[in-house]
Amino acid sequence: MANGRTGALDLPGQTWRDRPAVDRGDGVYLAGDQVAAPGLLSEVSFHSAVTAARLALGRPVAHEATP
Repeated sequence: MANGRTGALDLPGQTWRDRPAVDRGDGVYLAGDQVAAPGLLSEVSFHSAVTAARLALGRPVAHEATP
């Protein structure tokens, strides 16, 4: 579960929302452990990959609620 989590590499006072966006525009999408997706390391990689795939297919993306 990635709800309300932040990555281990976020600096104090920052959250996963401060990371580079998954959707970079012009059909370019990021997936990895340091992109703007909630979770911790491997969970972030998985969550960002699912988000990137949905965006690439033109499908809606569910956003996590802020804690």
